[in-house]
Amino acid sequence: MAIKDIKEITFPKKVKKRIIEKSDESIKKEQPIEILLNLVEENEIDPWDLDIVDVADKFLDKVEILEKKDLAITAKTLYCASILLRKKSDCLIEDEEKEKEPPSQDKWEPAVFNPTKQEPPKLEMPARRKSKRSATIIELMDELKNALEQEKSKKRKRKLKSKKEEKDEEKVKNLAHDEEIEKKVEETYQKIKKGFRKKKEIKFSELIEIKTRSNIIDKFLSILFLANREKVLLIQEEMYGEIKIRPSC
Repeated sequence: MAIKDIKEITFPKKVKKRIIEKSDESIKKEQPIEILLNLVEENEIDPWDLDIVDVADKFLDKVEILEKKDLAITAKTLYCASILLRKKSDCLIEDEEKEKEPPSQDKWEPAVFNPTKQEPPKLEMPARRKSKRSATIIELMDELKNALEQEKSKKRKRKLKSKKEEKDEEKVKNLAHDEEIEKKVEETYQKIKKGFRKKKEIKFSELIEIKTRSNIIDKFLSILFLANREKVLLIQEEMYGEIKIRPSC
């Protein structure tokens, strides 16, 4: 389905004028709005008196045609289809409720008054409930436009929330990692202090009980942390030579 410029569509001038007034450039190019405008152009729906149930059915027919032609159907079109289906459902429920309403039992009695002694009674129009079933093309376009904007806003909020959750998760991981490092540093420090009770200097190799790459790295990082905190002194007399550990004071 090729997207037409709104000014090229040949439906009635009054309708076109109102749509041009009410629609900005971005909304005119949306696929769901395009489908509605094509329905108007093809005289499938009355732009000033839409039957929502009929519009929903014909909108879905158009979507089905696009699908059969293997043409792209946007997420916005599917979202608008779901809105129209919900509105159709509301209309059918409203129709059922009307059918179930009992007929009025009020008896009509003529008003009697004396014009020389009384003022004529005030006549009030009975309250009418607006039907969910009817709307104009302008009202429906506005409703869909607002729904699309709200959905866009929700997606943006969900995305921001997701990013925040990812950052929080990363913080928790980092905290757990930091806690693990602190635990290893403390274990190494306790082992060094125990060694200092016997002698004033400990060789780094004496700390390595299991000679694995990860264990050596953990112990090396631990003594660097301890030296940085001025809890021990590290001495290496020659390049790649043995590291000696002494008390800081």
